[in-house]
Amino acid sequence: PRRVLEIGGHIGTASLVIGSALKINGFGRLVTLEPNEKYFQRLSHYIDMAGLSGEVQPLCTASTDTRAMTELASEGKFQLVFVDALHNYDAVLADLELSFSLLDENGYMILHDTSVLAADYDSTKRGGVRRAVLEFCLRRTEATSVFYEYPLWLNPTGAALLCKQSARRLLAAT
Repeated sequence: PRRVLEIGGHIGTASLVIGSALKINGFGRLVTLEPNEKYFQRLSHYIDMAGLSGEVQPLCTASTDTRAMTELASEGKFQLVFVDALHNYDAVLADLELSFSLLDENGYMILHDTSVLAADYDSTKRGGVRRAVLEFCLRRTEATSVFYEYPLWLNPTGAALLCKQSARRLLAAT
């Protein structure tokens, strides 16, 4: 991918993996959002220590910051979005709506903590990431999801992959 967005950079574990892959590819840039100043400082430090400042741009902002999101949108669509931020149902739905609007046609979203067991991570007890993904895909016909559960996923928290494809466009191509 040329453009990658990460919502929920935390201390940079996924940022470093994605940034390293982009560096190996020889192209692409990751923008990672982390609103917590303490975590943002640690994230920035690890990016610098890994020599990935050319591939990874950390921003100390939340996905709910409309000014930052408008600026990101003006720079073009993302081919890949990784979401591992707040796990409460409403927050996940908001991140899905936002990031899907920034996602390129045929782009992919990866979400972490999507298993049935991970629903406990939702402090509001409304179903968390899994429920938000399922409901989002029911409302958006261009969103297709696949859930990865243990043992196909490395741990019991699970992951989901969403693809953005317009059914009209797919039918027109046949």
